Amino acid sequence: MRGFLISTIMATKNLFTNLHETAPCNCFGINISHCRCTPDERVIRNYADGELLPPMSLEQREWAIHEICYCSEGTDRGEVENLSDKDLAYRVLISWMEYVRDKFGY
Repeated sequence: MRGFLISTIMATKNLFTNLHETAPCNCFGINISHCRCTPDERVIRNYADGELLPPMSLEQREWAIHEICYCSEGTDRGEVENLSDKDLAYRVLISWMEYVRDKFGY
């Protein structure tokens, strides 16, 4: 399902482009050539895994909060806006998986 998530839900508007080169693949270790994730999804997965990345900008956090509220129906903004970057990114991934499961039956 990786690689399908971010392209299915919503584009990140290139909010994470500056981190594409530094975010390693979490699917296959350092061998990015086999990774199925988009570069932006790879960055989100790195945040969720607690990798050493710069703090998310306000714009990146707003995008993540929007993704969560859009994909996880019934989630209130207040539930997620004070989460750490790691927890926020993790909730984005969970929300994408819920969305794909609910809308596409995967």
